[in-house]
Amino acid sequence: WRVSYPSFFLRQMVRPWVRFSLLCLLMVPWSGCAAAEQITGSARVIDGDTLSVDGTRIRLYGIDAPETKQSCLDEMQRRWACGREATQWLRSLVSGQTVVCDVLDQDRYGRVVGRCLVNGYDINRRMVADGMAVAYVNYSRDYVADQASAQAAGRGLWAGRFTMPWEYRRQSRPQ
Repeated sequence: WRVSYPSFFLRQMVRPWVRFSLLCLLMVPWSGCAAAEQITGSARVIDGDTLSVDGTRIRLYGIDAPETKQSCLDEMQRRWACGREATQWLRSLVSGQTVVCDVLDQDRYGRVVGRCLVNGYDINRRMVADGMAVAYVNYSRDYVADQASAQAAGRGLWAGRFTMPWEYRRQSRPQ
């Protein structure tokens, strides 16, 4: 029984996704398997972390914004509609602009998950940096530094008190 090292290594030691990635990199000159999909167009804002671009619903990658019905407390301990405000904030970022979203994944609800740009800036990052969304660290650590900066400066949600969006959703579900 003989096994040549390269074929044994490729079959047994390298995970299938690595083999696929290597194959794609080798095939780039001949095919588009490594090309990232993009969705471009004007956006309709669904809520603080979801857009509809060219008829495709896109969940913004790596962030979580307050739910539309969620309220928070400001620095004076007064209630404010932080969920509606986050939705309005995102609307102000994309209004009248062409949005370019890189498709990164699909969530369990069938939505595309993507990183979206307007005029070259990452609106996912902007929502977190402005304090209108939080870094969704269960899925990405890309925006943790932006969140730390917003928190230190007391911007947006960080000016007062709020329940993390994922906790709000969990508490709002019927038992």
